[in-house]
Amino acid sequence: MKEYWIVDPITHSIEVYILTDGKFILDEVYALYPAGAGVTDIEREETKKEIQVSLYNDFCISLEEIFKDLF
Repeated sequence: MKEYWIVDPITHSIEVYILTDGKFILDEVYALYPAGAGVTDIEREETKKEIQVSLYNDFCISLEEIFKDLF
């Protein structure tokens, strides 16, 4: 399985695209919302904070680790 990511350091978000039937399809959008970002506490809690890398079954990357120096 092949994938690529679009990382946006301004919005603290990552779009993950997976190769499916010869085309890259959006699989998931991950975002990290700091306090005061205009989202509710419920929305902040419901967002995924770890990315499961499709190439490895046991490899996850924390969004907090990726964006830690941006806050």
